[in-house]
Amino acid sequence: MAERGDIILEGLARTVGGLLLLALVAFEVGAVVVNSVQLDDAARRAAQEAAAALEARGTLAAAEVAADDVAAELDGCHVAEVALEEGGVAVTLTRPAPLLVAGRIGPIAERTVGSATARAPSDL
Repeated sequence: MAERGDIILEGLARTVGGLLLLALVAFEVGAVVVNSVQLDDAARRAAQEAAAALEARGTLAAAEVAADDVAAELDGCHVAEVALEEGGVAVTLTRPAPLLVAGRIGPIAERTVGSATARAPSDL
């Protein structure tokens, strides 16, 4: 009878372990997706703010400061580039996804850094 109880406990332990592993993978994938959506939104706002600052002050430095202000609102987000384009401004933001396990594994962590570029029209 003790062997039967051991088999049941072993099966239960495997099931719980499998469910925990599945939950961890779902969390990691979800973190990457949420990071991407947040970056897209922040890049759009940063581009709009940069274009407004460029029109108001007429300098690329002012546009960069405006983009930095928007990026600072999102933890770990950095402005990779603010560029003048024909008819507007392009802003590129980067941010590593907030992962529990995959973010600590070198080759995987490098692939989970999100990047988003947005453009906004400007009269300058």
